[in-house]
Order: sequence, then structure tokens, then C-alpha cells
Amino acid sequence: MKLVYAFNKHGVTLLEVMISLIVLSIGLLGLAPFVVLSIESNNISKDALVASNIVRNKIEYLESLDSIPSAAYSEYEPDVETGYNRTTTILDNSSDPTIPEGLLRASVAADWIDKTGMSRQVIMSTYLQKSE
Repeated sequence: MKLVYAFNKHGVTLLEVMISLIVLSIGLLGLAPFVVLSIESNNISKDALVASNIVRNKIEYLESLDSIPSAAYSEYEPDVETGYNRTTTILDNSSDPTIPEGLLRASVAADWIDKTGMSRQVIMSTYLQKSE
């Protein structure tokens, strides 16, 4: 019985190498959009993380205050960090009846325009005890 070899003993021809490189290139080009999407998603996540930190810092500041005014309050801070704007709103029961008596609702929002030109926003709220 004679054995048949799947490959010849002379090696691979230049044509076979070129065809395999073309097939490999087409396969890698199919993955290129995923790389671009990954980079854009990382930028969006970074921006959202910075905005969340800006908002959280303000909420922690409000929670650390010994006395908070019991009247409704609103504050706009442009360009807190480069490109981010922060809006703070404090409401009580007289301005929003859904807020329980003796509490204030502090809402802090950070907004920015991302690299694609889309407007984005992060909002966090908490309840604070009224100062008497």
C-alpha cells in the first residue's frame, strides 16, 4: 500500500502565500468596525465617569453641610471641569408635594457635549433633612 502525502515536499508557492494573506486581510478588515466602536465606547464611559464624579462631589458637599436653607434653591455652575456644566436644585414640600415633610430633595445634574457632538447628562438625587 502506498501513502499519499497531503502536502508536496517543495514547500508553499508565492501564489498560495498571497491568497492566504488576502483571506487573512479580509477577515481582519471585518473586525475593524468593532475596534472603532470600542474606542468610542471607552470615550463615552470616561466622560460619564467624570460627570458622575462631579455630581457625586456636589451631593457629598451638600450632605456634609450642617445647615441647609429650607427654601427652594437652584444653582448653575458652567465649566466645572473643562466642558462639563453642573446644575444643583434643592426643592422642599412647598414646591413639590411628593417630597415628605421635613425633607429636601437635592438633585444635581452634569451635562456635556461628547466628541460626536451629542448632548449627554448625568443626574443624581438624594433627600436631605431640613435645618430648622
